[in-house]
Amino acid sequence: METLTVICDLRLKPIINVTIHDGTKANTVKALIDTGCTNTSLYQGIISDMKLTDVSNGNGPLMTGIDNKEWRSGLYNVSLTIQDKIHLPVGKIAGFPVPNKDCDMILGMDVLSICNFAISDINGKTKISMVYPSLYDLDFTKE
Repeated sequence: METLTVICDLRLKPIINVTIHDGTKANTVKALIDTGCTNTSLYQGIISDMKLTDVSNGNGPLMTGIDNKEWRSGLYNVSLTIQDKIHLPVGKIAGFPVPNKDCDMILGMDVLSICNFAISDINGKTKISMVYPSLYDLDFTKE
């Protein structure tokens, strides 16, 4: 079992370190935790720097950015290590074309949903907790 707890300031974006592995290379980037995002995606510049191979055969996911522009993404086989603690055999992640000043990766629900993932807030301190593999059936209506 691998666990992670991150304390965040409510006024800041939840950004964590994620290391991307492709079997031969590794690169650590800043990743935004985005529960409103379906697919985890990596900035195309990092994909190019790591020389990751597109395995989508032109059938990658149709992605929509915050500006509502759509593009067809490639897919790239990687595994991820979150904050040097949680090792995930993710599989395929998408790419995004526009650089972001805050992060090079968006960690979406495809990754978050294979973990137990919870967000809590006590006295203005936001705590993000993760464990992989999932160990519990979290249901706050039963507590």
